[in-house]
Amino acid sequence: MPEPLRVSVRYADATYQAAVHPEERADQLLLRSLHHFGIDPAEKREWRLIFESTERPAHGIYLDRPIGDQVEEGASLVLERDTAGNRRISTGSY
Repeated sequence: MPEPLRVSVRYADATYQAAVHPEERADQLLLRSLHHFGIDPAEKREWRLIFESTERPAHGIYLDRPIGDQVEEGASLVLERDTAGNRRISTGSY
């Protein structure tokens, strides 16, 4: 059985240190993070987890995929509202 991954989730000035099983779906980490920061988990569709680094992918964490496939040990994530102002501008052709 793989060892849990240690990740940190930042929201405002607070940080949540979590140990997650690599096969755990990322939405479980989102729910635990919301609960830790006192945000109603029923609002989970309004929130997302993104990578803290500036060289992060254009997307956030895929919530329906295992967390271990997306982050490494010691990863730093940010909890933020999933609003249009927080999303990157689309540059695709339509």
